Parts: sequence; C-alpha cells; structure tokens
Amino acid sequence: MKKSLLSLTFALLCFGVMYAQKGESCDNPIEFSVPGSVSLPLTLGDDALLKPIYVALTADKDGWLYLNFTPSVSGVEYSTDCAEPFKYLKNEYIMSNGVTTGSKTRLEVRKDQRYIFKVIGFNTSVVTSEIIEAVPGTMCDFPIDIQSGDNIIIPAAAGDYYYRITPEKEGQIEITSTTPGSIPGGYVEVMMDCNNFNAFVIDDDLWLRNFVWDRMEYLIHINKAVATASDEIVNVTVNPSLECDEFDPGQTISLGETVSTPRFAGKYYYRVTSPATGGTLTLNIPELPADPDTRVNLHSLDDSYLSIARGFDMKYETEPSTSYILEWTVLDNRRSIPFSVSIGGGAAIEDINGDDGVSVSVESGAIVVSGNEVAVDVFNLWGQHVATRRVNGVERVPLTPGAYIVKAGSKVTKAIVR
Repeated sequence: MKKSLLSLTFALLCFGVMYAQKGESCDNPIEFSVPGSVSLPLTLGDDALLKPIYVALTADKDGWLYLNFTPSVSGVEYSTDCAEPFKYLKNEYIMSNGVTTGSKTRLEVRKDQRYIFKVIGFNTSVVTSEIIEAVPGTMCDFPIDIQSGDNIIIPAAAGDYYYRITPEKEGQIEITSTTPGSIPGGYVEVMMDCNNFNAFVIDDDLWLRNFVWDRMEYLIHINKAVATASDEIVNVTVNPSLECDEFDPGQTISLGETVSTPRFAGKYYYRVTSPATGGTLTLNIPELPADPDTRVNLHSLDDSYLSIARGFDMKYETEPSTSYILEWTVLDNRRSIPFSVSIGGGAAIEDINGDDGVSVSVESGAIVVSGNEVAVDVFNLWGQHVATRRVNGVERVPLTPGAYIVKAGSKVTKAIVR
C-alpha cells in the first residue's frame, strides 16, 4: 500500500511538472483552434525578463488570422517551424475612450498550415482567434492605397470605406465631391491609425481639408449611412498650405481690404497692423456665417491661446504700429466668409494724471504745451525719450505721427499725433 501511494505521488508530481511546462518551449506549445480562445500565463521570468509563452494553431481555411489579446500583450512573433527564425508581427493596441483594453495582431494564413506564436507580456492574457476573408477597402486594416490627385469611387451601397495615402510633401489634404451633403447621417475623417488617433471629422458631407505631414501614412474613413442611387466620385489631393493656415506669420491683410476664408471648415489666421496713430479696430462682415458655432477672436502676436477681443461686432483699441492676429474658427463648409478690418482714429488726447495749470493739445505734426516755467519731456510708448522743452507760455513741439507720453510738470498725458 505504501509503495502504491509513493508511485501515485510520483506520477502526480510528474504530471504537474509536465502541465506547468506546457507553452514554455516551442516544442511544447499550448494548442488551440480557430475560432477559439485560451489563457496565456504571461509573466516575468526568474531573470526579471519577460518570459515567452508559445501557442500554436492550424488554419482551417485561407484568409487573415486575427489574434486578439485581453488585456494587451507586449509582443508577438510567429514561425511555421521551431527550426526556423521567428518573425515579428505588428502588435496594435485596442483603445476604448482613451483607455487601452487589449491588443491585436494579424497574419495572412493558408488552410491546413500550422503556425506557432511566441508571446510576451506582463500579465495573464486571453487570446481569441478568427480567420476572415478581407475585402479591400471595407475594413480599416485593409484600406485601398491611393495617391494625391486620385479620384476614388465611393460605392452606392451604405457602409464603411477605407483608403490609405502617404503624402510626398506636407500640406493640406482636400477631400471634395461635387454633391453637397452627399453622405447624410455619415461622416468623413482623416486619421493616423484605426484607433482614430489625431482624427479630423466632417459630418454629412464629403468636403474636408486638414494638415498632413510628408511621408506618413494617413487613413481616410468614409462612413456612408444611407445608400445612394449610384457610385460617387471623390477627389483626394494634397495641396501646399496657405499663409492663413498658420498663426505665425498668418496671412497679412491691408486695412479696408476684403478677404475671404477658404471654403472648408478649419482654423484660419490673418495679420493686421495698426497705423502709427493706433485707433479702434473694427471687424466688418457683410453677412453673418451660416453655422452658429463659427467664431472669430483677436490675439496679440505673442499669445495664440488667450484672445483680447472676440465676436462679429468686435471693436478693440489698438496700440500704434502694432500687429494683431485675427483667428477664424470656421464651421461653415463649402462657403467662404468675406470680411475686412478697419482701424479708425482714437482720442487724440488722454489725460492720465496731474494738472498744475498745464495744458497739452495736439495739432497736425505736433503737440502744443502751455504753462508757466514748465519742464516738458516727451517719450514714445516704448519709453524712449524723444523731446525736451522748458515752456513759459505756449510752445509747439514738432513730432512725427505716432503715440506719445507727455510729462509736463506733474501732468501726464497720452497724445496721438497725426
């Protein structure tokens, strides 16, 4: 009886060792089927390095094998023979509301071929498998490759359609169709991966413009919610950026000049410079934008975040000879917004403090100071000293057009000379 118990104990120990070693080597992988799932006991090894687990399956048909891991794993390699080198597979994270929920990898497989996968990760992960027959352009992982200037055909049927473009030069990708509102209930977006990273989206219409870098892959996703009577042709072109696409320098416009924003939703920047006399900046718009979310803000050159004035009825007292940026956030699509900027003269004299019986006024090309034995110093707005007088009575001080601070006795006055 004692000998039997010892034999049983030995057998159980051997079984436990064999079971624990399953998946720890290429020659003894964890086997599972397609479709199917299995838990992988991923962890760190005794040497503090990620310990690989080997898993194997045999494809039941030709197609694309997807392995989905929950939670995500750190890396996946594959081979068809333990004697052959393992090759890396792209392991893509699966995101949901900005949180990583898993990862996936894919491989084109052939029926009845056995595949061995080497997986590493920090925690136990469940892997599920499926083989699909991919139709190019109908899945994000299998987009149709296009080039700038191509006309692409959007099928009449409702569905999701995917295209991939790698611009040769940076610029603005423009996606246009001849039919306004051509995808009601749907949308078009340009993104950097299938997790919608850095996506720019336009609803209901195939009319989009957005910045793209050179030599980087971009995905174009068209969601068509409603079928149409026929296919539609859409043009995709990457054009050079415009001056108005950048806050600095922005597109320079002249006072009183009527300009129009591009016919795409987006942000556009226009630089305007006040005259030497400064004055009140006024925005002039012949017709209000159609989209209520379209807006306009005024910025100083050194701050692209905080605005100093806003609204279509904008008025702002400018400093002399100073540049400002008018920022348009346009939601109107297929429609330019014309506008102009004017700057009118502000108050010529503004007393800041003091009196002492001193009078300061302005006339063309000069200031006029009256007083008894008054020391007069004139500075520009940057604090540079430009004139000194000792006035006893009335004296005219010639100055070039601009804004000045006049100190006459205890009196301080801001004067604008025209």
